[in-house]
Amino acid sequence: MIAYEELFTVSQRLASGEISPVELTRHVLERIEKYDPELNSFLSINPRAEDQATRLQQLTGNSKSGPLTGIPISVKDLMTTLDMPTTAGTRVQGSWTRDRNDSEIAVRIKRAGGILIGKTNLHEFAFGITSENEHFGPVCNPWDLARVPGGSSGGSGAAVAAGLGFASIGTDTRGSIRIPSACCGITGLKPTYGLVPMKGVIPLSPSLDHGGPMARSTRDCALLLTVLCDHPGGNENLLKAVKEPVQGLKIGLCPFYFENTDSEIQRSLREAIELFRSEGALIREISISKLEAALEASAMIAGAEALAFHDRYIQSVPQHYGPRVLDRFKAGYRISGLDLARALQVKAHIAAEFQEIFQQVDCLLGATIPVLPPPHGTEKVRAGDIEENVVRCLVRMTAPQNMAGIPALALPCGFSAEGLPISMQLIAAHHREDVLIRLGTHFQRLTDWHQRHPERFN
Repeated sequence: MIAYEELFTVSQRLASGEISPVELTRHVLERIEKYDPELNSFLSINPRAEDQATRLQQLTGNSKSGPLTGIPISVKDLMTTLDMPTTAGTRVQGSWTRDRNDSEIAVRIKRAGGILIGKTNLHEFAFGITSENEHFGPVCNPWDLARVPGGSSGGSGAAVAAGLGFASIGTDTRGSIRIPSACCGITGLKPTYGLVPMKGVIPLSPSLDHGGPMARSTRDCALLLTVLCDHPGGNENLLKAVKEPVQGLKIGLCPFYFENTDSEIQRSLREAIELFRSEGALIREISISKLEAALEASAMIAGAEALAFHDRYIQSVPQHYGPRVLDRFKAGYRISGLDLARALQVKAHIAAEFQEIFQQVDCLLGATIPVLPPPHGTEKVRAGDIEENVVRCLVRMTAPQNMAGIPALALPCGFSAEGLPISMQLIAAHHREDVLIRLGTHFQRLTDWHQRHPERFN
């Protein structure tokens, strides 16, 4: 079924003339019209998508065409676009409302021939982890509509998982690419900090914000990353990494990424570790200090930086915010200068710790999230032996990587007895996305978790 094929495969079918950009775009638009009322994954659809596909038709198979020519791709509605409004999932009217220019991410997708099919729903201003939007309604998880899709890039995760486009571009401040990828059973890559240009993206916490791809497979994320950035290691090396074996790579296991985790997730992680071991990877136990401290520190930094951007709107139009998100922003007023200074010290310490660890191993492996996707409206979740706030739980294993600015990949590694996706997280040193791509692609070559899709949306 073409809706669930990888970018690489669809690109080949377009190049061969088996399907045209117009046919493909219409197919995706029809699926969005049919299925999105259940998911609420889109906030706007590009009214010029078919016209753009028609113009691209003559480029299909042409040597001058780009790597995404004719492929429908969505972007999170934090990114300004020429053809569609930018809401950031809010009713607040700001400079972004009037900015009808393309963000740099949108520019690069178009330059590569991609068709921006629409803009996806999100937690208001990306300041939340469940995508339960107070203005536009919650995004639903394609595997179970009663459950959250993760966030804040929940619309992107749900859209890709349900075959409403072949990829989406999300943002990640404390886990917002990887968490919805985990909840929705797709692959998501948070690259090295600063690698993907954030010009034209509404900020949440500028020192922690990352942009990156969400797609069906690791190799699709690799292709998208070459479009979104000029990698210091060379874009060709990123694409070569999809074919390289994992033999000899050193994978570190840190207890933090396994503790207080659902038993079904632990089982799937053990199976993934044994698969890598059987393929010649070297498995080592390692330890990293202050990872728990990174959670509170990242919340402090994100809260302070978010308030710095939003203070003027909170002072002038507080009624335009969703009540729960407004409370989260106002919590920033309680952060003192001393709190922030100490949080920044933790940030520096974590970055140094990771740098030292990656002198010993090539990659870390662990859970992306410690629990299965919770039902809508959940305030507390039980993770292993502890009960914790749902936000803290879902960001627990993803937030430290944003503090260090290092790349991390979330990819499916199993399903629960209830049929919910389980995700593994791979973490590497600055600008070593090639290691993540090498490991992730090899794993997906040997397994089919990433090829599964919710039958409800066939």
